[in-house]
Amino acid sequence: MNAVGLLFQRQQLKGLENCAYRDDDRTVMKAQLIAIIAVVGLVGCGITQQGIVQAPGISIHEAAWKGDIESVKQHLTAGETVNATNNWASTPLHYAVRAGHKETTVLLILKGADVNAKNNKKRNPLHRAAMDGHKEIAELLISEEADMNAKDQDGLAPLHYSARAVHKKIVELLINNGADVNVRSTANLTPLDLSSGEVADLIRKQGGKTSKELIALSNAARTGNIAEVKKHLAAGADVNAKDMYGDTPLHDAVKRGHREVVELLITNGADMNMQDENGQTPLYPATALDHREIVAILIAKGADVNVKDDDRSTPLHKAAGLGRKEIVELLIAEDADLNAKTYSSQTPLDRAVLWAKDKPEIAVFLRKHGGKTGEELKAEGK
Repeated sequence: MNAVGLLFQRQQLKGLENCAYRDDDRTVMKAQLIAIIAVVGLVGCGITQQGIVQAPGISIHEAAWKGDIESVKQHLTAGETVNATNNWASTPLHYAVRAGHKETTVLLILKGADVNAKNNKKRNPLHRAAMDGHKEIAELLISEEADMNAKDQDGLAPLHYSARAVHKKIVELLINNGADVNVRSTANLTPLDLSSGEVADLIRKQGGKTSKELIALSNAARTGNIAEVKKHLAAGADVNAKDMYGDTPLHDAVKRGHREVVELLITNGADMNMQDENGQTPLYPATALDHREIVAILIAKGADVNVKDDDRSTPLHKAAGLGRKEIVELLIAEDADLNAKTYSSQTPLDRAVLWAKDKPEIAVFLRKHGGKTGEELKAEGK
């Protein structure tokens, strides 16, 4: 039975299996899977003639590892949870995928296995399929919305593993389905760093770069070397490439006050609203470091003055708390939200009162323009 038949059977058995079939844009991929096995055989109830269900002598994890479908079915019929974890936080699906058992993988998924479950190394089943070269299983997992960019404890994604193991077909599969070709590990390694031969050629053709290539533009922006910045841009460097902290070349240029580099990057397509690992856009460091000219440039070019970071702080919170009066004025002139609240319900006025006590004129200015404290807003029911 091919995957189209599998989907048909899956819908027919929806009541029996209590499965929610998703008619998503990966149906075509499912239709390309090779013949699986008859679904009815997979999802048989496993109940004895006497109606008594007994769990088999081996664990569900071992049964999945061995591809022992009958034992897996018996465990599930006896009440074992399909996402049961062992001492390594692995689920039966991890083991079925690792061993390359397509039929067992299908059974577990039909029974509700979590395709994004992570073991103690933070690897999901797709990590294993990518490592071991199980392309058909990888297709099935992706069609079930497995996270292709999930990172394990070392920050490695499935594409890292398939590239390192030279599993070209899986590399193609992942990239064609939207995997980040330049995903970086904790050690800042990209899939291209770990690849070789045809796989390296494939990744590069799809826009993959080495970690050194990705940060070359950032390094030039950081030092303010405009000639180097121009060289890297002319060579096709990604103007919005992020480093391991989520900083773009624009973040780096802004932090060091390199106005000309900032303008050059923006002219060449730098996204002024890209956020770093803390949710902060370049406008935040420009504000924090009192780079007023750069703040004015960013605002004039369309930077979002009401963007919120991971704490829900806005650039105005930053400016008010650090006593940057001129920047406060610039932001308010551009309709910055005077009463935006952080997760702790602090407004820019709260920040000015608490953190900029040596510059009371900022609190006065904020109040003059309608700024209120979080407590005042709460009293008003806001």
